[in-house]
Amino acid sequence: MNTATSTPDTATTAISAGPKISQTSTEIPADAQELAAAITRLAGHINAAQYRFLKLLAALVERELWDDGGGIKSPAHWLNYYCGIDLGAAREKVRVAKCLAELPQIDKAFASGAISFSKVRAMTRSATPQNEGYLLNIARHGTAQHMEMLVRKHQRVQRLMQGQGQGERGAGAQEEAAVQFAGRELHWHYDDDGMLLIHARLTPEDGAMFIKAVDSMFAQLPQTETPESSKDVSAETFFGSQESTTDTFAQKRADALVLLAEQSFLHSGEGLAPLTPPAAPSADHPHRKGFPHAQRRSPLQHRAGPLPVTGQRPPAGL
Repeated sequence: MNTATSTPDTATTAISAGPKISQTSTEIPADAQELAAAITRLAGHINAAQYRFLKLLAALVERELWDDGGGIKSPAHWLNYYCGIDLGAAREKVRVAKCLAELPQIDKAFASGAISFSKVRAMTRSATPQNEGYLLNIARHGTAQHMEMLVRKHQRVQRLMQGQGQGERGAGAQEEAAVQFAGRELHWHYDDDGMLLIHARLTPEDGAMFIKAVDSMFAQLPQTETPESSKDVSAETFFGSQESTTDTFAQKRADALVLLAEQSFLHSGEGLAPLTPPAAPSADHPHRKGFPHAQRRSPLQHRAGPLPVTGQRPPAGL
């Protein structure tokens, strides 16, 4: 299957051809083609500058010059403090900077400005000296979003293959479950407009439990009424003043999550008790393909002690 598109990398094209635009000029080209060429050409220069930045960063890390006399926690914190880069983005830059030394083809393409940092960041999550040429070919002709999607799918296939191999050998499942449980996390932060953004990573069993709880709250939401027609609206009413009363599915799901939090807070005084879902997701579940049927173990059970051996895949967290 050909996963690459036929669209060439515009930044690369603009670097090798097109009108030369002064990097110090603030004049905006009037011609449409010249404007597009100026933007894509500058994008190529930004790519090359990003490469130079990461190589300097790699040297800083290798020489261990980031600790600033013991006052800085990590290279990412150094970037956060001295360069004003968000801590999450700083960690990614440090990771990519370390990876480039082992990927000569990607390193060379990035140095020339032919590919963007976004594409390099995605490739380095799965790239090896053996497959970097294949990934680089896709990166040259595809978009950064295309690259991210491909790498995510590749990582998923690798996890599934690893899980199947462990199941066939009858060993390693306990270690895999422990790694999944150790990888659980929950983050949130407020966006610039004040909205709360939430990011969570759960084991497949706990994720199924969470989804079932949200779906339960979703089913109890009152149905919003939508006006059947606008015949009762006055002719003098300004159309733009009417607000839509129809919520999207995503909005309703957000309401269900808030309702779940409200109910949890309301009953928090009753104490905590581990819950067992009616059924764990089957092997045919889209998020469970390739994994044997598993028994869910709540965080409370994880802290209370081991569960009896059932002969199935060991519960997450053992």
